[in-house]
Amino acid sequence: MSTPEFSIIEEFFTPKYDQGLLPILGIGDDCAVLEVPTEKQLAVSTDTLVEGVHFLPNSDPRLLGHKVLAVNLSDLAAMGATPAWFSLAITLPNIDKAWLSSFSAGLFALAKRHSLQLIGGDTTRGPLSVTVNIMGLLPKHQRLTRSGAKVGDGVYVSGTIGNAGLGLEKAKSGEQGADDKDLIAYLKPNPRINLGNELIKIASSCIDISDGLSADLNHVLKLSGVGAKIYHDKLPLTDSVRQHM
Repeated sequence: MSTPEFSIIEEFFTPKYDQGLLPILGIGDDCAVLEVPTEKQLAVSTDTLVEGVHFLPNSDPRLLGHKVLAVNLSDLAAMGATPAWFSLAITLPNIDKAWLSSFSAGLFALAKRHSLQLIGGDTTRGPLSVTVNIMGLLPKHQRLTRSGAKVGDGVYVSGTIGNAGLGLEKAKSGEQGADDKDLIAYLKPNPRINLGNELIKIASSCIDISDGLSADLNHVLKLSGVGAKIYHDKLPLTDSVRQHM
């Protein structure tokens, strides 16, 4: 690890809080060392976001810091897992301290809200991209999966759908608005961890629908070996989404 990398980690990516499940050994060594509590199992997910593919060039760094963690937290929520630890790998075109300060502030604000500990990572130079590897805890022998749906089950979604996609289109066109629900859904998604913790007790199957209801529901149907009927008039859509359909 180079001296600049050490200084970036020390200045911007050292957690300033000690809540949550602390690692046996965290940032600063070759590996983190973790202990999974008795009667728990580990859920792990990884997502990479690349500038120009998953987020727009010149995105607000604080909102980006929130988003890169939120999309991973949503994967844990879909499994019914409680957040515990995460690692971060970030590729930077240059060292911009103001950008890093804002990005890390958005990242840690969400991490602290979910008692999530950063345990390691990597930095390198190149086109901007961010990879998060997130770990959560599940009760032993319990989990929500894509393959548990059964004939006769109902299909439910949490919240409204289509807002993030519409928010992306608005962001591309340069629209702004601190109270615009579509832009908020795209720029600052809200991972539903508490809902996932409750659903693990009653749901047969679950999936994060960040790729859209149709695409992600098809994953569940294929793995569960069932079909589904969706009625357009039953979809939870806001007026703004309905107007753009």
